[in-house]
Amino acid sequence: TWFATLGLNIRDWVDIKSDFEYTGYQSSLSTETKAFPLWSGSISAFLTKDKKLRMTLTCFDILNRNEGINTVSRLNYTEVSQTNVLHRYFMLGLSYNLKGFRKKSGIEVSITGKD
Repeated sequence: TWFATLGLNIRDWVDIKSDFEYTGYQSSLSTETKAFPLWSGSISAFLTKDKKLRMTLTCFDILNRNEGINTVSRLNYTEVSQTNVLHRYFMLGLSYNLKGFRKKSGIEVSITGKD
């Protein structure tokens, strides 16, 4: 398995991220090697000047080649599992930063009297 991650930040407003993983699988009963790339990427940007609202668009399995194969090798056995997986899909997300609702630091004095 080979993997790489790349991130780019443009003026603190836009983030572009990319993840790539190349996995090779060879059965113990065959000499044939099966390999597949898995590439995902996202772009996110702030939508407000105070940088509290952010929108993110993510694409999983850009090349549409996910096979869902997982291998585990130990000293005396090799385990191979294959699962049904979602292939390429997109996800749009919105997030809002709630920071800033605290009281200001310092002492607060409240005086009330009865009339």
